[in-house]
Parts: sequence; C-alpha cells; structure tokens
Amino acid sequence: MHTDPFFSRKLNKKLCVLFRSRLVIKSNLHSKSRIFMVGIKGAGMSALAVLLKKNGLSVYGSDSPEYFITQKKLLAHDISWAESDDKQLITGKYSSLIYSSAYSKNTHPQIIEALTLGIPVFTYNEYIGKISKETNTCCCVAGTHGKTTTSALIDLLLSELGIAAYSLFGAQSIVRQESYDTENYETGLIEACEYRKHFLLLHPEIVLITNIEFDHPDTYKSLDEVYKSFLEFALRLPSNGFLLYYANDPGAKKVAGEVKDIRKDVQILPFGGSSDDLFSVKHKSLCKGKSVFKLAGSSEVLTIKAPGDYNINNAVGAIAAAAAVLSNRTGSAVNDVMPQVIEAAKKTFSQFSGCDRRSERLGEAQNIIVMDDYAHHPTEIAAALSGIREFYPGRRVVADFMPHTYSRTKALFDDFCKAFSGAEIVLIHPIFSSAREQRESGGITGKDLAEAIPHAVYVKNNEEACTTAHALLQSGDLFITMGAGNNRKTAEMLLARLEET
Repeated sequence: MHTDPFFSRKLNKKLCVLFRSRLVIKSNLHSKSRIFMVGIKGAGMSALAVLLKKNGLSVYGSDSPEYFITQKKLLAHDISWAESDDKQLITGKYSSLIYSSAYSKNTHPQIIEALTLGIPVFTYNEYIGKISKETNTCCCVAGTHGKTTTSALIDLLLSELGIAAYSLFGAQSIVRQESYDTENYETGLIEACEYRKHFLLLHPEIVLITNIEFDHPDTYKSLDEVYKSFLEFALRLPSNGFLLYYANDPGAKKVAGEVKDIRKDVQILPFGGSSDDLFSVKHKSLCKGKSVFKLAGSSEVLTIKAPGDYNINNAVGAIAAAAAVLSNRTGSAVNDVMPQVIEAAKKTFSQFSGCDRRSERLGEAQNIIVMDDYAHHPTEIAAALSGIREFYPGRRVVADFMPHTYSRTKALFDDFCKAFSGAEIVLIHPIFSSAREQRESGGITGKDLAEAIPHAVYVKNNEEACTTAHALLQSGDLFITMGAGNNRKTAEMLLARLEET
C-alpha cells in the first residue's frame, strides 16, 4: 500500500497516524514528494496546488493555453505548468497525479500514462476527501450559489479567532490572501461542490447550505434529484455534527426538515431568516456603499462592503459557521461563543469588499466603472445586477456575458433570457467550451441567446466585445463581465483602453 506524500509529511512528524477508518499507515521517511496536477489552473485545483506547495511538496502540472485569473496565484507561489497534454511530461519521478474532474482518466494522455507507470492517481475531489477525513473539524460549504463568498468570510473569521486552518475554495478573499496553515490541520474549510455529486467524498463535521436550485443538467435530471443529493450529503454528518441552512431558501429548508426527521443527533440551525432565531437578521440597510445589518442574537451593528442582500446572507451564514466551528472545538454551546464571533465579524467584515470574480471592481476610467463577476446561473446574474444597482444608483449598466456549458444554456434558456433585466445593454459571447463539455447540446448557441434578449448584442470573441463596449459606453456607465469562462479578459482589455484614451 502506497503512502501519499501530503500525508507522509504529517506522518514523518508523528511516525504514524490513525485514520478514522482505524487504518494505521506507517511513516515513510524517504517518500517522494512530487505531485503532477492535470488542470492545475482550475479554481479548486490551483488552491490545492498552493496548499501542497506550502507544505513542502514539489508541484507541477498542465492545462490549456487559455488565460485564467488563477495563474496569478500560482505564479505568486512559484508554481509553473505546461500548456500541453503531452504524456512525455509524466515520468517515474512523480509520486502522485491529481486531475480535475473536467478530464477523463480514460482519454487524457497524461492520466493514462500515470496509470501505465503505476503512479497513484486521484481526482481533485478524491484527494480533498482524503484531507477532510484527516481533519478533526471540517466545515463544508455547499449550495448552488454563494459558496465561495461565504467560505471567504468564514476564512476571515477563523483567522481573526486565532483558529489555524487550511481553506480550499474557489477564489481568494481580497482582504486575506493567504489562508493556509502548514502545521495544524485540526480544522479545515472546504467549498463542497454538488457537480457529479463530488461532495459525497467529503467527511464534514459542519455542513452549511446556502441554497438549492436546479443546475448542472449534465448531472441531474430534475430538481428533486438535486434535493436528494444534498440530503445524502447532509446525512454524512456525524453525531453532534452541525447542519446550518439559509432559512428563506425553500430547497435548503426542505433538506433541513428531512434531516431533522431522520437524525435526532444532529444540531440544526437556520440563518438569515426574519424570526427570533439566533442567526436571524433583525435589521438591514444600505448606507454609503456598505450593507449594514444586525442579528437577533446580538445588539452589535455589522457592515460589509459587498453589494446585495445575498451578501448579507452570506455574511450571516459565515457567522453561524464560525460559531459552529468554535463550539465543536471547545465543547461550548453556540450561544456562549457568539460574542467572540460577533467581535471577529466587526473587525473583519467592514474591510471585506468581495472575492476575485465576485462583483469585483477592477477600476474606473473616464467615469466608467469596470467590474467582473463569476455569475453563470440565471439566479446569480439577476442577484448580482440587482446588488450593483443598489450600490451604484443612477448608472447605466452594460453587461458582458459568456454562457458556460451547452447543457446549462439549453436547460435554463428561458431563465437566462429574463436574468438580464437589470442591465440596459447585454453583450453575449459564444458558449464557453470547457474541458468538461466541449460539444454543443441540441444546437444551442450564444447567438441564439443574444437573439432572444431584446437588448442584447452578439459578439464573437473578447476583442470584438471590447471594441463594441468601448463604442457603446458613455460617461457614468458601469460595465461588468459575467460568466464562468474567460471573459474577464474583456473587462481588463476595456479598462486598459479607457485608461489609455
């Protein structure tokens, strides 16, 4: 049986470690420590690459030539990659290969070569599942929307509370750029993805559900299937584990109700509602570019520099999660640790203006604000545009959208057509062909979507989008790129052109 190098380093300190499955793995003082990562520029993969590198492992990988914002994070930690899937890059010097679920082990040359050479191969989700199993208190954030921002806010709170933890989520908080601890793995924070039911590989002590909607039509046939998957995930909680859920979301509320009927040994706490529950919102308002709110369980006024009610909900969920982590670690009741968490929120939330690609303000030139957002589901798009209008009243909004996956565009086509009511003009790109889905589904194209939206213009690429936007924009406008593809490049090109002009 092989010993994975990430865990070997921990074993080298303590000679052995007892897995929860009661399997004892002996230390291998001469274990190799070279990891190859296929799809290394992915959001989760890049975060894992940094975590492994900061733990003393040598990390290299491969990905497509397309630009992704995560490249900055990799380069900042001296991690390089090849823009090639050449199997010759895989040699016996590597102790493990980790690959993004966007790729198939049956077709990708480098994964096939690793299997041929007998190199242990893991999917990203299998690997973080192993890490979560070794964590005493693992907090997993799940939901169709809001996972990354909520995770970033929890990360800030844990840091302020002095809780050493590793964090694996889809973007990095703008306030706190480093969230990895190289010595203490008693606590972990993981963004749990429902795509292909990947979160069922995790071992949580705390589960937070932001919301549940129909998405990933290439995985789920109906909303009911999505519910069942989230229920199965929540039921993975151990005795005395915590289930936190957004009280006003029908899907999250439904799952919490079923867990309550099945598991009497799980602590179930709602957040963000308007009742008298501990984590209910009793007051909220917008004041000078800041969202202001107060909880039922506290007299303190909290502020966050991120737009929209949904970000208040994310912040409240983060407070609930941090309180659950502290309660789990200390054995104290959630009510008793609440003052500490609220104090941490007062110190950190007022400085938090969002994460990379989450209503991120890139700059302003010629009185035109340029922003970027990861929103790729109709609900996310509508919420982001609504929040931006609250923060920047009176500005005309020009949105630039790159649809992500053919199956999602087809399944939610009518919803996408309605989602852009918060923008005066919309630029629509071709559907982004990601590694996980490169063929059209039912003949749906980005041009079809543009033609179905009255105030939309079809653009063929980033360059054409930049030129078109530059011609359309006026002083006082706000321009925002949206989607999970690479159209952030459009915003960066446009801002540079406005600054030059």
